[in-house]
Amino acid sequence: MAAAIPVDENPLLLERQVCFALAVANRSVLRIYRRLLDPHAGERRLVRLGRALTLVFVVLGCLLEGTTILLVVVPILIPTANALGIDLVHFGVMVVVNIMIGLVTPPYGL
Repeated sequence: MAAAIPVDENPLLLERQVCFALAVANRSVLRIYRRLLDPHAGERRLVRLGRALTLVFVVLGCLLEGTTILLVVVPILIPTANALGIDLVHFGVMVVVNIMIGLVTPPYGL
């Protein structure tokens, strides 16, 4: 198995992380996210949300390091998961497993 690529050896990795952080900080991204999570969401919407988050974390795991995802994305999603009544332990396991799946897929496949 190949070792993880350190940030200092791959300058594009740091640039991608900065671009992603700027995209998340953009108000339009947060507005779309808020609209997705209306307070009158039913169970079907929660299932779709779980599937969407799984896909997002796997794709992010393909492009960014796991630590970056945990530090940038998860703090945004924890209050939402808590408000929707999702058990935080279950949410954390889902996040970590999906990030690890993303990390072993190309282009950084370890």
